[in-house]
Amino acid sequence: MHITETFFFHQHFFKSIEELVEIEQRTVGQNCTHTDCEYRLEMEDRVWSMVQHMYPQCIVRKNGLVIHPLDQYIAASPDGLIRSGEDYMLLEIKCILNPDGSSPEVINK
Repeated sequence: MHITETFFFHQHFFKSIEELVEIEQRTVGQNCTHTDCEYRLEMEDRVWSMVQHMYPQCIVRKNGLVIHPLDQYIAASPDGLIRSGEDYMLLEIKCILNPDGSSPEVINK
C-alpha cells in the first residue's frame, strides 16, 4: 500500500480496539448444524481439554476472527491462542470425520 492509500484506509475503515475485540468475541465458537460440523465441535472441546491438561502452566483461550490492530486488512481465525510467559502461539485444531474407519493412508490417496 502506498502512503495515500494507507491514510484513506485509516480515515474511512479503521476500527478501534474495542470494535476489534467485539468482532473477535462475536465470532468465537460459531456453530453449524451439519453432522460433520457437530462432530468437529465436539472433538474440538476434547482437544481443548487435552491441551489445557497437558500444559497447565499456559493460558489457553478460544478465539474468533482476530484483526491486526494497526494493519486491519490482515486477519486470522485460529481456534485459539496459547500464552506461556511472554510467548504467544496460535492453536489450530483439525478433527477429521472418518465414518468408515479408513486408515489415514487410504484417506490421503
